[in-house]
Amino acid sequence: ISAGSGITDLNYVSGSGPSTSQSTTVSGSSLQADITLNAPTNFQISTDNTNFYDSRTLSHSGGTVGSTTIHARLKSGLSAGSYSGNITASSTNATTQNIAISGAVQHSSTTLYVDDSGDDDNNTGLSSSSPYATLANAINLSQDGVGVTINIGAGTYTEHTVNVNKSNLTITGAGSSSTIFDSNTTNKGFMSITASNVTVEKIKIKDYNFTSAETTANAYGGAGIRVGVTPGN
Repeated sequence: ISAGSGITDLNYVSGSGPSTSQSTTVSGSSLQADITLNAPTNFQISTDNTNFYDSRTLSHSGGTVGSTTIHARLKSGLSAGSYSGNITASSTNATTQNIAISGAVQHSSTTLYVDDSGDDDNNTGLSSSSPYATLANAINLSQDGVGVTINIGAGTYTEHTVNVNKSNLTITGAGSSSTIFDSNTTNKGFMSITASNVTVEKIKIKDYNFTSAETTANAYGGAGIRVGVTPGN
């Protein structure tokens, strides 16, 4: 069994699902039986991009399944949060292939909260009494372009490689003496801004030092904030 690349960004705003579908491929040769595809929890798959199911079967002919486009989407009706899993492609006496897929249900609210006592998994992020633990999670679950404000409470945070990829976003702390991002990891920058109209204010950034890159095209260092380059590149 051969499988195509994984799928990311199967996203929608709370109350407006399912997500738009994206596709990958599956094929097989020297098979003894059909290929069974199973979607992970909270996702659905399709072979026609119209009818979506939890599982599908690809019938073989003479032991062969030609390259088949598989569409995946995030189910509707889910709570705000991040979701991920693997589409499994299996057949009798064949090595099972996994296709990683992920997506998020983003908040309809334009105000989110982060605190160093928060919880990314069990809190809603919608109030200071139920904050997320990380800025990265709050950004991931923010809508793009609608003017979201993320309020970060007083405390010390050690996040790195944060990708600000949502436009018209404001990230505001409780004050530069109160909200502190302090690196505890070598060769990591704090933040890369890859969207427009981003405001970062009322926080202190210290001890970050990004010194090397994966590609020579982006091989320059930086301590705190980089603009226009994705993290780690």
